[in-house]
Amino acid sequence: MAAHLRRLEDRLGRTQRAVEALRELLDPGAERTVTLEVLPPQRVYAVSLDVPEGAGLDWYDAAMRDLDAAAGHRPVLPLPDLFAGRRASAWW
Repeated sequence: MAAHLRRLEDRLGRTQRAVEALRELLDPGAERTVTLEVLPPQRVYAVSLDVPEGAGLDWYDAAMRDLDAAAGHRPVLPLPDLFAGRRASAWW
Protein backbone atom coordinates (compact mmCIF):
# COMPACT_ATOMS: atom_id res chain seq x y z
CA MET A 1 0.00 0.00 0.00
CA ALA A 2 2.90 2.35 0.74
CA ALA A 3 4.31 1.84 -2.76
CA HIS A 4 0.92 2.60 -4.28
CA LEU A 5 0.71 5.80 -2.21
CA ARG A 6 4.17 6.87 -3.43
CA ARG A 7 3.09 6.27 -7.06
CA LEU A 8 -0.06 8.33 -6.52
CA GLU A 9 1.92 11.13 -4.88
CA ASP A 10 4.40 11.08 -7.76
CA ARG A 11 1.60 11.25 -10.34
CA LEU A 12 -0.07 14.07 -8.39
CA GLY A 13 3.20 16.01 -8.34
CA ARG A 14 3.62 15.58 -12.10
CA THR A 15 0.04 16.70 -12.67
CA GLN A 16 0.52 19.78 -10.48
CA ARG A 17 3.69 20.74 -12.37
CA ALA A 18 1.89 20.29 -15.68
CA VAL A 19 -0.97 22.54 -14.51
CA GLU A 20 1.52 25.21 -13.42
CA ALA A 21 3.27 25.06 -16.79
CA LEU A 22 -0.02 25.31 -18.68
CA ARG A 23 -1.13 28.28 -16.58
CA GLU A 24 2.14 30.03 -17.37
CA LEU A 25 1.73 29.33 -21.08
CA LEU A 26 -1.78 30.79 -21.00
CA ASP A 27 -0.68 33.96 -19.17
CA PRO A 28 -0.24 36.62 -21.88
CA GLY A 29 1.85 38.79 -19.54
CA ALA A 30 4.32 36.07 -18.52
CA GLU A 31 7.93 36.49 -19.53
CA ARG A 32 9.34 33.44 -21.24
CA THR A 33 12.89 32.32 -21.71
CA VAL A 34 13.62 29.98 -24.58
CA THR A 35 16.71 27.81 -24.47
CA LEU A 36 18.05 25.08 -26.71
CA GLU A 37 19.45 21.93 -25.19
CA VAL A 38 21.24 19.19 -27.04
CA LEU A 39 20.48 15.86 -25.42
CA PRO A 40 21.79 12.39 -26.13
CA PRO A 41 19.47 10.01 -27.99
CA GLN A 42 16.68 8.71 -25.79
CA ARG A 43 14.04 6.03 -26.04
CA VAL A 44 10.58 7.57 -26.40
CA TYR A 45 7.22 5.94 -25.72
CA ALA A 46 3.93 7.31 -27.04
CA VAL A 47 0.22 6.61 -26.87
CA SER A 48 -2.29 8.23 -29.19
CA LEU A 49 -6.04 7.72 -29.11
CA ASP A 50 -9.39 9.31 -29.87
CA VAL A 51 -11.06 10.49 -26.68
CA PRO A 52 -14.85 10.62 -26.74
CA GLU A 53 -16.38 13.85 -25.54
CA GLY A 54 -17.23 13.71 -21.85
CA ALA A 55 -14.84 10.80 -21.25
CA GLY A 56 -13.21 12.46 -18.25
CA LEU A 57 -9.65 11.37 -17.56
CA ASP A 58 -10.07 7.60 -17.62
CA TRP A 59 -8.20 7.59 -20.95
CA TYR A 60 -5.22 9.18 -19.21
CA ASP A 61 -4.99 6.46 -16.57
CA ALA A 62 -5.16 3.78 -19.28
CA ALA A 63 -2.51 5.57 -21.36
CA MET A 64 -0.20 5.86 -18.33
CA ARG A 65 -0.61 2.14 -17.56
CA ASP A 66 0.33 1.35 -21.18
CA LEU A 67 3.35 3.66 -21.03
CA ASP A 68 4.47 2.29 -17.65
CA ALA A 69 4.24 -1.26 -19.01
CA ALA A 70 6.17 -0.33 -22.18
CA ALA A 71 8.88 1.37 -20.15
CA GLY A 72 9.24 -1.61 -17.85
CA HIS A 73 8.05 0.47 -14.87
CA ARG A 74 11.27 2.52 -14.96
CA PRO A 75 11.06 6.18 -13.92
CA VAL A 76 10.56 8.16 -17.11
CA LEU A 77 10.44 11.88 -17.94
CA PRO A 78 9.37 14.45 -19.15
CA LEU A 79 5.79 15.21 -18.23
CA PRO A 80 3.06 13.98 -20.52
CA ASP A 81 1.92 16.30 -23.27
CA LEU A 82 -1.84 16.70 -22.83
CA PHE A 83 -4.17 18.90 -24.78
CA ALA A 84 -7.91 19.46 -24.80
CA GLY A 85 -10.03 18.24 -27.62
CA ARG A 86 -11.14 15.03 -29.18
CA ARG A 87 -7.61 13.88 -29.95
CA ALA A 88 -5.21 13.32 -27.09
CA SER A 89 -1.61 12.29 -26.74
CA ALA A 90 0.54 11.29 -23.87
CA TRP A 91 4.26 10.71 -24.17
CA TRP A 92 6.96 9.72 -21.78
